[in-house]
Amino acid sequence: MTVRYTPATRGVTGALIVTCDTPIGTQHVVLSGRTGGFDPPDPEAPPTLPVNLTLQPTLINFGPVPAGQTRTVTLHINNATGRPIRISVAASTSGPFRWPVVTRTMNSERYSINIQFTSTGAMLNAALIITSDTPASPQRVPVTGKGVGGFPTPARPPASWRAQQGRGHVVGLIGLGADDSPAGGRSQL
Repeated sequence: MTVRYTPATRGVTGALIVTCDTPIGTQHVVLSGRTGGFDPPDPEAPPTLPVNLTLQPTLINFGPVPAGQTRTVTLHINNATGRPIRISVAASTSGPFRWPVVTRTMNSERYSINIQFTSTGAMLNAALIITSDTPASPQRVPVTGKGVGGFPTPARPPASWRAQQGRGHVVGLIGLGADDSPAGGRSQL
């Protein structure tokens, strides 16, 4: 026999009466149960809304950016709390990472901030901090960018290379121009 307990409210008790054709006759089994102190959810109640802002992405990684170039990534701030939320973001207007100052009240909407990274050729980290009147405030978004440098291109690459001998071993290469004269390209081995 399977007995299922599905209370409609807290503190429900009841009785199960089992009747059978045996010499022991009618037996009573007392059942009780607890819902854990919480009322079961009301299917007619509106859904529970989040209490904090949601951020997309939660980490901004610009990846490798060639030195001197700029890349832009957009941070989306979503307010699905069902109430107006006051937000503020301090501006970053100098250095490799830049974003505007934000001071506004967000209703049930999405707000976007463009964040720029101008590469200096190094790995850099920062954080964008969003303050609001939500329990999670302040919310921190790590920002990272990696500058990558290039190799300088010679003004005129050598037409060919010639091995430079030293004590019976090749010790370097000499770049030669079209007329087989040294073109200024040397490489030590």
